[in-house]
Amino acid sequence: MQHIFESWCVQIDVTNYCNQSCLYCSRYNRHLKKEQRAHMPLEQFVAALDSLRHWPKKIGIIGGEPLLHPEFRH
Repeated sequence: MQHIFESWCVQIDVTNYCNQSCLYCSRYNRHLKKEQRAHMPLEQFVAALDSLRHWPKKIGIIGGEPLLHPEFRH
């Protein structure tokens, strides 16, 4: 396992909601119950970005389907 500072990218997992059921997806958790689904609170997302302010590499946004997050502007 490599250290985080050796990675080329950091991913922020903003939601585990997904409206798809892609066979190849390793992120979709079919076993989760509805009450186990959650969106990352906006304040936590802002704090995560702030903690990565000086991260010199890429920052990704992942999840189930990140566009399903209610705070995401369409």
